Amino acid sequence: MNYQIKGYIPYMNYGYYPLNNMVNTRNVAFTSEPDTVTLSANNQEKETKTGLSKNAKLGLGALALVGIGVAAYILSRGKVGRKSVQQLAKHIEYKPAKTIEEAIEFGKVNLGIKDYKGFQTKDIDVINWINEGIVNISNAQKGNSKIPKKIVYKVIDHQTILQVDSAGKILSINKSVFDNIDKTINNYLNDGSLVTFKNGKFSHPEIYSTNSMKELLRKLRNFVNNSSQYSFQEKIELFENLQMVTDGVSSFLSNPINRIKSLLKNPEVKRRISQLGLENNIENISKMSIDEQQDLLLKYFREANIKKTIEPVSRFHNIYHEFGHLNDSQLLNRAHVKQFYDANKEIYPTELKEWLNDIKKQRIAGEVSSYAAENPAEFIAETYANLIEGHKFSDDVMALYKKYNGPIL
Repeated sequence: MNYQIKGYIPYMNYGYYPLNNMVNTRNVAFTSEPDTVTLSANNQEKETKTGLSKNAKLGLGALALVGIGVAAYILSRGKVGRKSVQQLAKHIEYKPAKTIEEAIEFGKVNLGIKDYKGFQTKDIDVINWINEGIVNISNAQKGNSKIPKKIVYKVIDHQTILQVDSAGKILSINKSVFDNIDKTINNYLNDGSLVTFKNGKFSHPEIYSTNSMKELLRKLRNFVNNSSQYSFQEKIELFENLQMVTDGVSSFLSNPINRIKSLLKNPEVKRRISQLGLENNIENISKMSIDEQQDLLLKYFREANIKKTIEPVSRFHNIYHEFGHLNDSQLLNRAHVKQFYDANKEIYPTELKEWLNDIKKQRIAGEVSSYAAENPAEFIAETYANLIEGHKFSDDVMALYKKYNGPIL
């Protein structure tokens, strides 16, 4: 029997949210490349285009999550979703600028951006990256996207890539990430990621299939051997995808009971787990501590030989995700991350409770990415980002996106 398992509760800060949330990784095992992992072709879990933020810093002992928006949403209370739209050309032709002056003029004339601050001559690749990403967004929305009026290149005191201010008027890009992108990637490999390079070998979490990690590991190996062979834009994409792996594990361990419930709804998975003698009674599992539930979930993946697969994201994914929030007209009214409530389910807003407890919605959101299952706001932002990247979704995903009034593309 061929089956895929989709949908689970993630645990990432991505967008407008606070930092310093910790999840114990406990007994996550690693596969050292080039060693192989025995896989069953029938036990593949698809992790599509997660992000991302991907901006998680993960050590072997804990996940120290870092977000893209810092606490901007707290300050804005969602006002970014209500800004008026300035009509731009339905299609803007883009080509990389050769000078900072040319790039700034392009943004002012074509994108309605009034000011660029902090960019120097050497930062031409950064300003081209942000301009191209915004052009792609504007073209996807036929000139109807909300766009910040000011772009600032500055040091931000965490490892976010970019953030939008409380009113949605200023987009800030983290200078500390891009000033030395090679150092950023190497630091991440050495200290901040579950993909590590030590003693000449790469290691990655065994919850991922070796096949789905192969291309990323190949690029990382080439980068370590000779980073000069990659362009600046390619390095951004490499960093985005490196973070995606880390964030996937973060999401995987976030809310184990819901993840277990989802797995056990698959008859073949439940049969295999029962044959292995692993606990599969939801009532008993619900009484376990979170640590015990995480252990059990990891055993399911290891002993039942279930593996997660990953599809790559583009170098613009963080930009697209943030603009997904920016263009979400209902952002003010949406329930947001459970971390606001110290993971106390008793005080979750009704919408958030219903979202997290609705297995069907969780499954559908999981078709987009792990992070999309977090709450309706992140479902909108992740779906929006993936649609701009050209990903095609099922009728179920698009119906849910429409139901929650996702931006029209």
